[in-house]
Amino acid sequence: MKTTTFASTLLVMILMSCNGQHRLEHWKTNKISSIQMDIKQSDGNTDIILILDQSEIKKVMDFLLRTTFEPYAEEPLKELPSKDQWAIRLIFEDQRDQIFLFEEHAFIGKSTYLINKSVVKDFKKLIL
Repeated sequence: MKTTTFASTLLVMILMSCNGQHRLEHWKTNKISSIQMDIKQSDGNTDIILILDQSEIKKVMDFLLRTTFEPYAEEPLKELPSKDQWAIRLIFEDQRDQIFLFEEHAFIGKSTYLINKSVVKDFKKLIL
């Protein structure tokens, strides 16, 4: 009986700790030495911005950590735009995962998340 209660409690604690987390929460953000931001413009051109300043890197990372990334788990899986149709691509020095932001979803590494429609617009305001 005690083993069953312990196992149930442990399972609940694990599930609660996983709820709402995304990959960014596990990054060592203080080790990121630069961020390359590729931003697609409406005319089809791509602006490339390289951030080296630690205060600017912190500002970008704080924005991303405040953003709600809901795990994408629609059944059956809805077809999403391909990775090359991103609005913003973020490449981090000293971090292997890249972030691709679209209008309503994001890729962080190989994981897919739903995001609010305002995220791309708000991110552009932050950096431009």
